[in-house]
Amino acid sequence: MNILIIPTTDWLCHPTPHRHHYLAEFMTDNNEVHVLYFDIFRGEKTWNTKAKLIPAGGLSFDNLLLYYSINAPIHYLTLRKFIKNNNIDVIYGAHPVSNLLALKIAKNMKKKQRPLCVFDFNDFFPEGASLYYSNKLLRKTIKTVAEKFLVKNLRDSDIVVTVSSIMKEYAEEKGANEVHLVTNGVDLKRFKPEEPDKILKKKYRLGDNVIGFIGTMERWFDIEMLLNALKKIHSHIPDAQLLLVGGSIKTDYLDQLKKRAGTLGISDSVIFTGIVPYDEVSKYINLMSVGVIPPISKDLFMGKIALPNKLFQYSACGKPILTYPMPEIMNVGGSAIETFEDEKQFVQKCVNILNEGEENKEGLELAENFDWRNQCNKLIEIFQARPLEE
Repeated sequence: MNILIIPTTDWLCHPTPHRHHYLAEFMTDNNEVHVLYFDIFRGEKTWNTKAKLIPAGGLSFDNLLLYYSINAPIHYLTLRKFIKNNNIDVIYGAHPVSNLLALKIAKNMKKKQRPLCVFDFNDFFPEGASLYYSNKLLRKTIKTVAEKFLVKNLRDSDIVVTVSSIMKEYAEEKGANEVHLVTNGVDLKRFKPEEPDKILKKKYRLGDNVIGFIGTMERWFDIEMLLNALKKIHSHIPDAQLLLVGGSIKTDYLDQLKKRAGTLGISDSVIFTGIVPYDEVSKYINLMSVGVIPPISKDLFMGKIALPNKLFQYSACGKPILTYPMPEIMNVGGSAIETFEDEKQFVQKCVNILNEGEENKEGLELAENFDWRNQCNKLIEIFQARPLEE
């Protein structure tokens, strides 16, 4: 098949690769895969791709809202030219703004030429987009407008694919035509238990009691709670360290975390690695004694629907997992996870895990069921089962 992916962000340099990166890697084995490339971030690449990139074009802006809104006409022209000239079978989109542009183009094509339009509902875009801004009025406005874009994508797409049962219910309630569940996963050939990398361990001066988090350093995760907890964990395990792997998305949140660590007097015990290439991520997880999934605010819908990749990545590396009890993680994680309700409980359970130092055998079994290759096959089957001529 000839597949066009419209991702949610910069394909090459985003701080944390998204599910489309993983799925596209395996789609390219038997399909022609093209990706609309938003050139947003500067710096080192975090992702190497086998897909063919289509430069979206447009002006550069540090503000993501300005980037997508002002460049929308240029992105539309880029998409129209490419879709009409390349016999695309499937448009697999995730960006609620740019995907609507593609939907408009596809719906205006003759039916025999029109690609199947699949929307990947992989997170709650209205909250994710609004949380970058501190102004409450602006945040509320962005959330309201973004949800309208989201709902239109859900209703106008031929098929919606989503990652959790709660999101599936939401899509169906909003009028989606056909909804399929394809969860996140993990590449089992990349992520597996290994001895800690000696070079990295020496570089970051790591000991044997490392609490780890991998992901984007943004406000939807309560990473400050981890800093506060580490201060208290030191009363039980003085050499405990916190390894934070990842960067921020054009915000100052990472700087705020570093400042908070300094205020608590634990800067020497907190390691901020910044953005690391995807190929290195498993090495960083294998430096950890426990992998953490921090709380997401109970006021956010994101907290109810989250089923992050890190759950499966920690599992595949055999790491104990200490997570806030979000519904979808609880449904999938089972005995492979330990949960905490508050900071006090986090401290207690983290101390216990560090003292026990055991491999997460249940996590290894969990990961076996969520290999990205299997998830990709499910997705391709969905594409092939719905020819537009019907």
